[in-house]
Amino acid sequence: MCIRDSPRPKQPRRTARPSRCARHSRRRRHRAWCAWQFYMINVIIDDVHRDINVVPRRYSDFENLHQQLAGEFPMVFDPKQNPNPPSLPGKKWFGNMDAAVVEERRVRLESFMQECLEYGDVLMSDEMGRFLQF
Repeated sequence: MCIRDSPRPKQPRRTARPSRCARHSRRRRHRAWCAWQFYMINVIIDDVHRDINVVPRRYSDFENLHQQLAGEFPMVFDPKQNPNPPSLPGKKWFGNMDAAVVEERRVRLESFMQECLEYGDVLMSDEMGRFLQF
């Protein structure tokens, strides 16, 4: 599995009105760009036909996945039960769009996913399946 970083994909404009973003209130106008970073996950399915699919995910999606998996698999994600649990990179409030920060986060997110997929139960869980769904 390989994770690439990508800026927020552009949405086609359907009306002449300014587009809005879920993060901004309806009273404020949406800026021309949003400071969201997407990480593109290459999902490779080794089967008779080697399929490669790309799944865009934000850091918050990884956080949600971690919370769901930690609730279902405490023996993997609880530091008291597993001395080296898979962990996410820390959240950074300022400067989180710098190229070096994005690259470091991408590497650590890829490491997180690889560590999670080493556990068969986590690999076959519904949460992981939904996360990697394309």
